[in-house]
Amino acid sequence: MISVDSLAFGDLRYGPNINQGLLIRLATGDTIALTSLDRLSMEGVRGHVSEIRFADGLDLDFVGEVGRIEVGPLGFEANLSPTLLEYLYHNSRAALLLSGLVFSWGLLWGTRRLLMGP
Repeated sequence: MISVDSLAFGDLRYGPNINQGLLIRLATGDTIALTSLDRLSMEGVRGHVSEIRFADGLDLDFVGEVGRIEVGPLGFEANLSPTLLEYLYHNSRAALLLSGLVFSWGLLWGTRRLLMGP
């Protein structure tokens, strides 16, 4: 395994350099197919390359955390970083914790208003 804190696929200013690929967002479980028209830009990278293969090009498997992911044709890149709502929708433990906190806050706020008046 090779630890990485930066990952780039050529000079992204001059156009696509990916033949094909697969991007899996573990936080949401989404799978995004990358084509030859797509550019991939990642910021805030922390993880490791677990496998590198040379076939008809370079194949690599990267596992880690990324602060921001943008994918798409030049000028039409989409930000694929999960939002808080997407994360909560796909992570039942975090959603349960957040809903418990909101319920507790509401209960305490209602009790306070009941005891102290409006």
